[in-house]
Amino acid sequence: MRQQLNEALEQCGFFLRGGFHPDPADDVPPLPNGQRAATILLVGSVGARMWQVFQAERPACPDPLDAWTERKLGAMAKQFGAHAVFPFDRPYYPFQRWVKKTGTCFKSPLRIEIHPVYGLWHATRGALLFSERLDLPKTEESQHPCKACVGMPCLKACPVGVFSAKGLDIDLCAGHLAGEDGEDCMTNGCLARRACPVGKSYQLLPEQAAFHMQALRQYHAEITRVF
Repeated sequence: MRQQLNEALEQCGFFLRGGFHPDPADDVPPLPNGQRAATILLVGSVGARMWQVFQAERPACPDPLDAWTERKLGAMAKQFGAHAVFPFDRPYYPFQRWVKKTGTCFKSPLRIEIHPVYGLWHATRGALLFSERLDLPKTEESQHPCKACVGMPCLKACPVGVFSAKGLDIDLCAGHLAGEDGEDCMTNGCLARRACPVGKSYQLLPEQAAFHMQALRQYHAEITRVF
């Protein structure tokens, strides 16, 4: 099944980014029949591959990427006897914690996960929950890429100093993106993220970066309304 699943994911520009056998503390939701999931596989995207497939099939709806992802992974879940859940489901699931448990990424100075090969140019698109205890994909041991980094250029690249030892200043970031000085970030992607030397060949296309930056600005607006 693993090979067939990998082939199906690859056709959509996804990749299998690891998995684990959950316990109750992982807050993995039950399967539709009420049974506990015995295996969770995380599905992600890297660079521009998924974006190119999505653009060719882009649906006309308010949240096209979410809708497309849900349709694609939902069909795969049905094909392989799994149940799909997504980062945009509400209430939100702890996807960042799940990714950390796969042992494939490390926490970067920007407070987002960095991959030893893909750098900051990867994302989690969903998870496939199985009732069976499956063999997990092998993960290669690797070193935290930031430990060998000289000067931490990511922390110096933000023009308004959004990142600090205290964490990410969301309000400062939102204000910068809303102004004229934030046009570079909005058009080409976060300057701090682009300054990272790891995985440069997987950097997002400009139109892809702009799409995600618009989504980030919308998220900032939603956070502001809630709090």
